[in-house]
Amino acid sequence: HFHGTFKGMVQAALCFAHEFLPNNDDNDDDATKKKKNNNKRKIQDQLLQLYYPQTDDDPSPEEVEIINLARRATEYLRQHTSLLLDDDDDDDSNNTKTSPNTTTTTTTTTSTAALLQTVMLIWSCNSFDGGRIYRQISRINHS
Repeated sequence: HFHGTFKGMVQAALCFAHEFLPNNDDNDDDATKKKKNNNKRKIQDQLLQLYYPQTDDDPSPEEVEIINLARRATEYLRQHTSLLLDDDDDDDSNNTKTSPNTTTTTTTTTSTAALLQTVMLIWSCNSFDGGRIYRQISRINHS
């Protein structure tokens, strides 16, 4: 029943969670798990390098609108999924820091809610028709 950007944000967060958040039902051996985890970390780091409005900066009116929508989508996930059951951090400030001039991402105890909110903001600012994110085109788009 939800449409537009809100629905896209929720879907992006759910897809990200399914692909990147820890999952204990994997039957792979340790070497295979390590390789998969390394690949996932690389993709996650590349995704988190893309532009999104910082919630702790002085956002523009347009950014405030999209940040508030991401907060509402995070609350929706908290109420309707089990993704955020163990996430007591109601502060949606993001502790993931990236530098636009580097390819490294430093994550320091970022809550699941903050991480998913960041993913929703990245999706809203970098997705194209069909909801897909293309790293090269997204970077050009924000240059």
